[in-house]
Amino acid sequence: AVYGDVIWHLTSTTNLTTGARWTRDKKSVSWYVPPATTSDANLTADAMTGLLGGAAPTNLIFSDAAIAASTKVKANDSWSNLSPRLVVDHKYDADTMVFASYSQGYQSGGYSVVQPLAEFAPEKMKNGEVGIKMNFPTQKAVMNASLFKYKFSDLQSIELVNNVGNIPVYDVTSGDQKAWGLDIDGGIRVNSNLRLFTAAEYIVQKWENKIDKYGVDVSGQLTGLPKLTSMAGMVVNWSGLGGFMEWNFQGTYTSKNSNCPNIPQPDEYTCEQGAFKTGQAQSKFD
Repeated sequence: AVYGDVIWHLTSTTNLTTGARWTRDKKSVSWYVPPATTSDANLTADAMTGLLGGAAPTNLIFSDAAIAASTKVKANDSWSNLSPRLVVDHKYDADTMVFASYSQGYQSGGYSVVQPLAEFAPEKMKNGEVGIKMNFPTQKAVMNASLFKYKFSDLQSIELVNNVGNIPVYDVTSGDQKAWGLDIDGGIRVNSNLRLFTAAEYIVQKWENKIDKYGVDVSGQLTGLPKLTSMAGMVVNWSGLGGFMEWNFQGTYTSKNSNCPNIPQPDEYTCEQGAFKTGQAQSKFD
């Protein structure tokens, strides 16, 4: 990859940042799954047939003959991408700056490790953001906020899928995803020994195009990402025992899984509501 950035000083208070990254990836894969054999009498074909109640697999892991490659196969591919970046920032005064940015991102495609020569497409992302950064010298405080929106095409995820014989395996799946959100953070130094800080994010994230591992079309549904994440805390420091000491207290809150009420497969989005409940709101204190 090659990356470059240029900052243009349009005026004494306004800057334009332009950048680009050119990337080239090449991947190759080879696949060989010979039939499983054993001299253990407990794992003979007859014994396995009786154990499984049906025909014994020729390979204990890759039991589907369609994906067992008895002869070695190979494949390779390459991908190239040019991703731009554009940022405009303007200082209203010495303590206030606003900005707007647009950028693109890329991750190469690849091959499935559990299906011979199965290939997935490159992942691409588009992201836009506007925000403000403020400093309050008299109060010894800072505050930042930004509103963002992004879109993934062929977003790559690692999921436990059940498409290899009868044995679930972790494999790469993909889908299109979009989201918008708001980030806020700030802090204030109360005195020389006490500092307070806080941050929060509100985000709405949905699948734009996605078939889940059950074959269900979940396009337009929320992905399950909690909509609200927040934290706040304090840092107390003092001198003592010939040195410097610090005490830190922090609390975090995460709202419930955003998709638990209206999905057909609760375990897919960690929304189990039985004796073992998941997907609920959480708080943690450190």
